[in-house]
Amino acid sequence: MMNWKELFDEDRLLMGYNYFLEDRVYDVVLTENSITSKVEGSRSHIYEVKITFNENKIESLYCTCPYCYADFNCKHMVATLHKMEEINSNTKNNILDSNYDELSLFSELIKTADEKQLRSYIFDKFKEDNDFIEDFINNFQKEFTPEDFDNYENMLDNIFNIDIVELYNENGFYQETPFHKYLENFINEKISLLYKNKEYPYVLQLLYIIYENISEKIDVTQYIEINNILDSCNYYLEKVIEVQNTIENEEIFSYLINKIRYDYNQDITKCFIDICIKKFNSTTYIQQLDESIDYLIENNEVSDEILLSKYEIMKIRDYPDKKQCEFLKTYKDHVQVMQILVNNEIEKNNIEGAIDLLNENKEIHGETYSLENNVLLLELYKIKQDKERAVDEIKNILYEYNIKDMTFVNDLKELSDEKEWKEEKSNLINFYQETFSYDFLNRIFVEEEDYEDLFKNVTKNCNIQTIEKYRKYYEKEHSRDILKIYKQYILEQAKTAKNISAYTLILTYIDYMLSYRDSTEIVRDLISVLKNKYNQRKLFMEKIEELEIINSLQ
Repeated sequence: MMNWKELFDEDRLLMGYNYFLEDRVYDVVLTENSITSKVEGSRSHIYEVKITFNENKIESLYCTCPYCYADFNCKHMVATLHKMEEINSNTKNNILDSNYDELSLFSELIKTADEKQLRSYIFDKFKEDNDFIEDFINNFQKEFTPEDFDNYENMLDNIFNIDIVELYNENGFYQETPFHKYLENFINEKISLLYKNKEYPYVLQLLYIIYENISEKIDVTQYIEINNILDSCNYYLEKVIEVQNTIENEEIFSYLINKIRYDYNQDITKCFIDICIKKFNSTTYIQQLDESIDYLIENNEVSDEILLSKYEIMKIRDYPDKKQCEFLKTYKDHVQVMQILVNNEIEKNNIEGAIDLLNENKEIHGETYSLENNVLLLELYKIKQDKERAVDEIKNILYEYNIKDMTFVNDLKELSDEKEWKEEKSNLINFYQETFSYDFLNRIFVEEEDYEDLFKNVTKNCNIQTIEKYRKYYEKEHSRDILKIYKQYILEQAKTAKNISAYTLILTYIDYMLSYRDSTEIVRDLISVLKNKYNQRKLFMEKIEELEIINSLQ
């Protein structure tokens, strides 16, 4: 399986996974080495994603969203990768087994085999296969005793008491630990088996032990993929709630509420709140949950997620709009709360109010202010036809985030008069030169039809392959200059060329030269120099002679 999650930060992984669950990924095209898709982002923006890979390794990631323009990997990529894994999983599950006939025969033999002989065969065949033995026990052990449960508790204790310090190597890096694997296997095997056998009290006790240990373990995210483990635990907790009666579930609700109110943990508390909202949605339960979250907020430094949960409950309980607004304004220094306030203003068509909030958010969060909010601010300035502030915002996006997107450059040009644009263009060129963004400079020169500057940038700052990419814009005026550049490059390459790939590269550039007008004589001269200097390289000479014959240069 491809290990791609390390390419993204935790926020992007969480938001991208939510996008995937919300079916925001569509128009997917999956090939052997790439996937392309469209992803519906916030405010119904549609972004295009392309990801290439080879031998289970990501080679490139691309998205049209503003976050990606700032050279960050985005949530839309995460959503697309989850979609790819879903497609691959479904494809594998639906492939017809090529050994279908053998499978049928195997099935018939199992049905008719002598039981004693079959048991003997299984024991002899798998007595040294520990994985098979454990799986066999899990599937065929039907009755549980208190001693079995004690063993399970001891197993959990052993997992959570792995000495991480001993796993810290001399270079100061944490080695790969078995902690996550053991815990994941325990949930998928032991807790799953208990649930299948309807041992619900045991399931709950083990889940509570896992929750407690995760809460208490310092820097637990260094050792486990926290969302993966919590998703698995929450799954079984919800399944137990679904099959138990009201009185039994009262105990679960009481446990969750006490943990929410008195034992805040940034990872687990939000999970418990979500479970309460989803599974305990009666008026009485929701009121108790609301009061517990109020207590939590008043007594702790809580996250955006907790505040959003409070806001969700306010809507469920039909709080007056004024009270909901007051709550949001009280906590507007939190990024996601501020975003709700902004969206509310936009929905009410109060554009100036949304602008004021976005600018206030920028003052509050400074460098952490998101690019998406800058882009939204620009869109609002355009709606208000506020040219001056729109221009300032475009320049902020281009310079502060080093964005390489012609959309913003064209917006800047459109909002500037001829004199202003001349100055702005000069500033942009200087900026992208100072930041070594030569490829993007080429796009600006093409857009502006500055073909002389394009030629200078291509030949001075870009690799030689770029010459052909933009050839049509300057070939007429600079064909002889290009031929000289190619000739010099080929002579330099020939000094160290001693294998077929190096010779092929040289012949490729000679072919490029021959495609220019009036190039025959300079190519003949170049070949003559090569044949005189490197006649001892037999394979090289053979390739040159083939080229001469094909192009009638002899």
